[in-house]
Formats: sequence, C-alpha cells, structure tokens
Amino acid sequence: MRDVAGSWKDLTDDANFMAGTLTGQVRDIAFVTTAVATGDLSKKVMMDMCGELLKLKDSISFARSDRERPLDVEPVGGGGTDAV
Repeated sequence: MRDVAGSWKDLTDDANFMAGTLTGQVRDIAFVTTAVATGDLSKKVMMDMCGELLKLKDSISFARSDRERPLDVEPVGGGGTDAV
C-alpha cells in the first residue's frame, strides 16, 4: 500500500517484512532440498527459522547428516578368514 501513515504504515511495513522473510526461508529450503535430491549433500539450510519452519529445517539437517555418515560394513569372510 502506498501513501499510508501511522499505524497503517507500521502494519504494512511489518507485513512486507514478514512476507520477505518467509520468501527467503522457503527459497533456502527449496535450494537445499533440490541439491540433496540430486545427490549434493554439501548444502545446508542457513537462514534462522522458528516454529514449523525450524522443525522443517531440523528435519532436512537430520536427513542430510544421516546420509553423510558412513555405513558400517562387516568385512567379507568373517574378519580376515578366507571365504570358502
């Protein structure tokens, strides 16, 4: 809204700020999830978030860290013995 003053200006400024913040958060999440989906685990969600978006950020971070851990693989042949 243009040409507003007082409380209306404060309200529109706050609404625009919140909309901009939410847009940035969603873009950050979309960027990271797209990277992870294509196999790039080097990206992470960097923006500060709270509430439901923080839960989503933590879920993405957990999934990302879970994929970064090496698998525990037992050696073939039972620990150094020759397979028969």
